[in-house]
Amino acid sequence: MPHTVTFRPVLGEGADGPVLGDPVTVRAYVEQGSAVVIKLTDGKEITSTGFVIIDPGLAPAPESILETSQGAARVIKNEIFDHPDAPSHIKIRII
Repeated sequence: MPHTVTFRPVLGEGADGPVLGDPVTVRAYVEQGSAVVIKLTDGKEITSTGFVIIDPGLAPAPESILETSQGAARVIKNEIFDHPDAPSHIKIRII
């Protein structure tokens, strides 16, 4: 994959907001600027402003902070793609 991203996973909630873990850096494909309305599990709708594709394994939870070459983004949803006839990957929707 042509890009590298670093994310700080959400470990929980503190008095001042989310508590973030140590940075994790992975190879990725980043595409920003493609707006898509995403329906979350609680029924809310939010507009994703891009996505990041990574290999299966480590996926940052929603609310994690993800750093791309274009700046910081917040993870809103992970979509796991696992099919025998295509490369498995995780699509991370960001805002």
